[in-house]
Amino acid sequence: MNARLATYLALCIVLTSNYLGVEAVAAREGDGSSSSAQAHKLAAQVREMSRTNAEAAYAIFFTMLADKVVLHHVPATPTEGPVDGSYISNGARREDSAAHRAMPDFKVELKEIVATGDEVKVLRIWRGTGIDGQPIFVTTRVEFELHDGKIIAITATWDGDPRQRQRLEATLKQRGGAES
Repeated sequence: MNARLATYLALCIVLTSNYLGVEAVAAREGDGSSSSAQAHKLAAQVREMSRTNAEAAYAIFFTMLADKVVLHHVPATPTEGPVDGSYISNGARREDSAAHRAMPDFKVELKEIVATGDEVKVLRIWRGTGIDGQPIFVTTRVEFELHDGKIIAITATWDGDPRQRQRLEATLKQRGGAES
C-alpha cells in the first residue's frame, strides 16, 4: 500500500470515528461503566489534541480534578495523599512555566495515551537542554483515575535514568526559579 493511500485511509477512519461519536467507541472499548466510558472519551480527546499541542492536551487533565485528589509519586515526594485539586492544577502550571524559563528549547511529548477501565494512562516525555549544556530526556508514566467525570487519583512514576531527573531538577532550580 502506498503512503498516500495509507494516509487517506487513516483520515477516513478518524473522520468516521468523529462522526459516529467518541462515546460510542468508548462504550464498546470500555467495561460498560460510566467512568470507563469517560476515560475512553478523555483519552481520545487528549490523543487528538496532542497531535498539535501536547502541553495543552496534558492540561486538559487538570481541568477535571475533583476537589480532593489522591496524589502518589514514585519515587515518593513530600506531597503525597489527598491534596486539593486546585493545588495540583496550579502546581502543574508553575512546573511548566519554570521548565520553559529554564530551558528555552523545552518540549513535551505525550505517548501511549490509553484508557484502561476508569483510568487514562499517559507517557509524558520532557526534552530540553540542561544547565550543563547536555540534552535532558525524562519520562514520566502518569495514571489518572476518574469517577463521576472527575479525576480522583493521580499516580506519577518517573522512568529511566535517575540522573536525568536530577539534572532536570537542578536546571529547574537554577534557571526556572520561583514563579512570581
